[in-house]
Amino acid sequence: MRNRRTTRGSALITVVLVVLILTIIGIGIAYFTSVEDRMSGNTRIQKAAFYAADSGLRKGETLISAVVGNNIAMGSLLTYGGLVPALKVPGGGYDAVILRCADVTGAKAVQDFDNITISLAGNVVDKASYSLYVRNNVEDITGNASVDNDSVVNLISVGKIRFPNGNEMTQILEEQLVVSSTGTDTGSQKGANTGGTGSGSKR
Repeated sequence: MRNRRTTRGSALITVVLVVLILTIIGIGIAYFTSVEDRMSGNTRIQKAAFYAADSGLRKGETLISAVVGNNIAMGSLLTYGGLVPALKVPGGGYDAVILRCADVTGAKAVQDFDNITISLAGNVVDKASYSLYVRNNVEDITGNASVDNDSVVNLISVGKIRFPNGNEMTQILEEQLVVSSTGTDTGSQKGANTGGTGSGSKR
């Protein structure tokens, strides 16, 4: 009788241990799956914010080329006096002011390019937008924050993805433009390698 009870007792303990181990493994798998889902979601959101900022840069290039083509002085873009506060860019240099000019691709009225909404494909509930800023380059030693003397300015695009709960993800891209009569830029990624290390000028 004792041997049977001992056998039953040890079998019960073994079953309980196996069930406990399987439960721990199941919880671990569920946790890591949840973490992986969150990480892939964050990657998707970061990419969306990057693409919003990149879309803004392409728009800004077109706008500044039109400003230069119309012989408008760059100082008029660098001396913004409106309501949108200046942007303090990480890494130092002059503060950037919101880009204010006429939209050559749409409405011709002069406007601030602040929080320009972008349409996202499909049934995406996140809202994408970009804001465009411009500032004088710090290498312009004869100029200052509002005076450009070397025909080189920095264009900054701030891409944002806003979630229904009010949170947002931000990506900032900055590009240096040569604002000569041809409207070139000093580091275009178009036609360059995938690392974006092209040094040719776009014309």
